[in-house]
Amino acid sequence: MANRMNDEEAARSPEPGDYWHDHLMPVLCVLEVTEEYVIYCDRFIYSAENLIMAFDLTKVKKVSRKDFINFFSYKFSIKVWGSIIRSDRYKEAWLKQYQLLKNKNLIEIINE
Repeated sequence: MANRMNDEEAARSPEPGDYWHDHLMPVLCVLEVTEEYVIYCDRFIYSAENLIMAFDLTKVKKVSRKDFINFFSYKFSIKVWGSIIRSDRYKEAWLKQYQLLKNKNLIEIINE
């Protein structure tokens, strides 16, 4: 079941499996969170033939938590432009695939 929460609070307190979108267009999914950084995926694989859109978990980004908040923040406002959905629907599959690829060293982590 989806859990809509305050987007500003979610940017400050990301959790693995968070799905961010902008007007229903995918932005990113959070894969790993520590006190220092957030690892997320913002790359997608589209297949018009099979009508599939999926995250490409082979290339992920690692940013400080401050930079994660700044990514979603408007320059002159406390508001954020993205919207969060916390849902168990895809979370388990994303995190399981991420862990599998990570364990096999098949992930390129881009430090930003």
